[in-house]
Amino acid sequence: MTVPSEAGHSYSVRTTTVLARSRANPLAIRDEINGAAVSPTSGVFELIGPDGSVVSTGATATAGGVTTYTVPSVDLPTTLAFGEGYREVWTLTYAGPTTYIATRPAVLAKYPLVCPVTQTGLQAVMPNLSDLMRGTTTTLQPFIDTAWIDMVNRMMADGVLPSAIVDVNQVESHLKYASLGNAFNAFAVANPQNETWYRMARDYERKAETAYQTIARSRTDADQDGIADSTDRASVAAVMRLRGAPGWPYRTAGGGNGWRNL
Repeated sequence: MTVPSEAGHSYSVRTTTVLARSRANPLAIRDEINGAAVSPTSGVFELIGPDGSVVSTGATATAGGVTTYTVPSVDLPTTLAFGEGYREVWTLTYAGPTTYIATRPAVLAKYPLVCPVTQTGLQAVMPNLSDLMRGTTTTLQPFIDTAWIDMVNRMMADGVLPSAIVDVNQVESHLKYASLGNAFNAFAVANPQNETWYRMARDYERKAETAYQTIARSRTDADQDGIADSTDRASVAAVMRLRGAPGWPYRTAGGGNGWRNL
């Protein structure tokens, strides 16, 4: 094992990959050093199964430091077992010649879990969000991405496979609050004299934590038969309705300031 700068680069392996069975799955991995992209001259991808066998393999393509490979649907037949134990292996060769291997865990699912939170969606419920972003960032996507990655990693650590979540709205509240918590933390750093941003960041982090606790107790499909294992939502309904929480400031139509709960 080498230090990244001594190897000349490091890989962006951000979270576990969730692959959908019987579908083509495009994959990508980024390689960089000092913030600049590093491109391999060639590469080979392998998807290794839980039993150690090669499920899929082929030559990779690279553009702008991002190396890609699409696992063909034919390589993920319905006979493959769902769940954990799969692993991506990227064997990439660089000028030198020097070859490095990057690996990433993967899960095989019936349907992949998708992120239900967008910048447009956050701005729709917080009209003055664009104003708050000025001078700090031009996009909320990094905050959404971080919230998504943290959630998937935490779910995996807690033994809740992302593939077992039935309804995407089960994760929407957590991701919305976590994204806003990340954003207001950035606003607070950029505007340290404004303590409101720190308080709002902590508030959204608390909301995100409460919402996260409902994810595993909502409907799941652990056996991946496409049908929820349980349809009882009564135990989590009260938790999902977050009421009385501090609101956020917004600009009214008349130009004044007000408060509204998100």
